[in-house]
Amino acid sequence: MHGSRAANEAISKCDLILAIGVRFSDRVVGNPKTFCIQGKMVHIDLDPTEHEKNLRVDMTIEGDIKTVLSDLLPLIEESCHKNWIEELKWMEKDFPQSKQVEWIYDAINEADDRNTIYCTDVGQHQMWSAQKLKVHSSRDWISSGGLGTMGFGLGAAIGAKVGRSESRVVLITGDGSFRMNMAELSTLMDYKLKVDIILFDNRALGMVRQWQALFQDHVYSETEIKGGLDFDLLAGAFGFKTFHAKDGETLKKALVEGKNNEKSTLTIVALTQDEQVLQLFLLGKD
Repeated sequence: MHGSRAANEAISKCDLILAIGVRFSDRVVGNPKTFCIQGKMVHIDLDPTEHEKNLRVDMTIEGDIKTVLSDLLPLIEESCHKNWIEELKWMEKDFPQSKQVEWIYDAINEADDRNTIYCTDVGQHQMWSAQKLKVHSSRDWISSGGLGTMGFGLGAAIGAKVGRSESRVVLITGDGSFRMNMAELSTLMDYKLKVDIILFDNRALGMVRQWQALFQDHVYSETEIKGGLDFDLLAGAFGFKTFHAKDGETLKKALVEGKNNEKSTLTIVALTQDEQVLQLFLLGKD
């Protein structure tokens, strides 16, 4: 749904999909009647209840991925489709977001020191982060995909810091997700763990609001966060240092100061409620 054009083109025009441990959710498939209708699909999963639960496929293989792939690899003949690869590379261009989203992630990437683990909660910030963050290793990116809930991020960041204490851990979250699990700030304080939090404050459940705008004719229900929670006072109660970023320079400065601070930090970035995640691919149309 929010993947790159190249990824979507590869799926829609390929001859064969090896679906390894996936569940074919609506965010991945869109319309199941039009998903990869020109190619064959083989679904490999240890759990037989996942087979053809959401999508009909041409073949299912029940088994451990490592075992199945080890058996399949010797049977595959090596080939190269140079022209197709070049075509996909040409499509693999960065999707432009709003100017505000662009400067936020430009600042985060410029402040990165290649020893940072990024964690996210669930929502628009998660999609922007997946699209825009310059992550250097698969072990430096912790996000729940479609399997987590709002509130996932802080626990994930705590675990990442315990597991790799020498690395900097940055949590990117939204004000809705942050409220779900903010009591765990006490865990950071109690165990003297340092996590730098970037909080997108748009006073809304942004992803749901975006769907209501696009598919419910701007009829909004229960997606506006009302009430003035003072994040500065909250962070101060736990001994955090707070920053406010209004542009790329102030955000980059906050991230640099946050890195050099011994305690956890909270950097608040205000967003408008109508920011949307682009690009949107749905039902085979962009």
